[in-house]
Amino acid sequence: MFRLSLPFAYGSPMPMTDSPLPPLAPVRRKWNLPLILALLALGGTGWQWVESRQAQEATQQLVASKITEANQATLAARTALARAEKATQDNAARLAQLEAHINETSGQYATLASLHQDVTRNQEDWLQAEIEHTLNLATQQLILAGNVPATINALEQIDARLTKLDKPQYIALRRALGSDLDALKALPRVDVVGVTARLERLAAGIDTLPLEIDHQPNTPADKTTDKAAPLPADAPAWQAFAYKLLHEASKLVRIRNMDKPEALLLSPEQAFFLRENVKLRLLDARLALMQRDGASFHSDVDAIAGMIQRHFDGNAAATQRWLTTLDEIKREPVASALPELTASFKAVRQLATAGVTRQKEQAQ
Repeated sequence: MFRLSLPFAYGSPMPMTDSPLPPLAPVRRKWNLPLILALLALGGTGWQWVESRQAQEATQQLVASKITEANQATLAARTALARAEKATQDNAARLAQLEAHINETSGQYATLASLHQDVTRNQEDWLQAEIEHTLNLATQQLILAGNVPATINALEQIDARLTKLDKPQYIALRRALGSDLDALKALPRVDVVGVTARLERLAAGIDTLPLEIDHQPNTPADKTTDKAAPLPADAPAWQAFAYKLLHEASKLVRIRNMDKPEALLLSPEQAFFLRENVKLRLLDARLALMQRDGASFHSDVDAIAGMIQRHFDGNAAATQRWLTTLDEIKREPVASALPELTASFKAVRQLATAGVTRQKEQAQ
């Protein structure tokens, strides 16, 4: 650099002297223009370099800051992306697990639905079989034992069970049960159990009834024989002996008037079979009572009464009581036709046929 020398310091006051200054000669200054231009150019270049340097440094700092921010944003984005990917994977796993659970649940539901249908179908089949079995038992009670109350009770129990189920497919069966119940309730009430018990008592008492041949009355002829004329005191000895002999013989042989000569012809064995025959007739009457066969019942009772009147002692109190009980039994209203429960059986079988048809349609 060029340095310009001055006679005094730049900015300091000029020295003051008392002597007068010589007159200054006019100085003519010469400026080195190229040098000044060079200096100005150099200064401008330096200034531009400094500013460029500062701008470059600022730009570098800004770029570095931006890069740092971009790196941080990229890192945050990668972290968020990793989290999103992990969440997506977790959601996908949960979704797959949920789908598997749904598939499993669907399979279980289908299995349960099938089992429910099978159980329901089996319950209906079992119910129909139970109803038919109950009807068979009721029919046996009705036909074999003539037990109308027990049959009515069985039908009412079936109807009460169907009422609790409240299903439309049982309407026809309930209607048939109602029809059979009305027919049974319209029958005249016969005390089958009571009449049967009385018939059994008659059969048990037949062995104690006295036969006609066992009867020993005191007839007038006997009394006359016992009160024969006495022998005179002066009668000879042979006459007295004959009188005594005839008197003793009259005690061994008795003469009676018999209205039932056939009763005297019974041997002990025949008497035994007579009593057993009466018991068999009582058993036949009991069977006719259970079957509500009025004709057979009255025929058996009449036959029994005839045998008792012909061969047994009608004057004995036991025989009279026995015949009175038999006459009371005869007046029972046995002659009533029993229904056969055909309407109920028909309805049950139609219900079973409809169930089989429905199962075939579901299988197809």
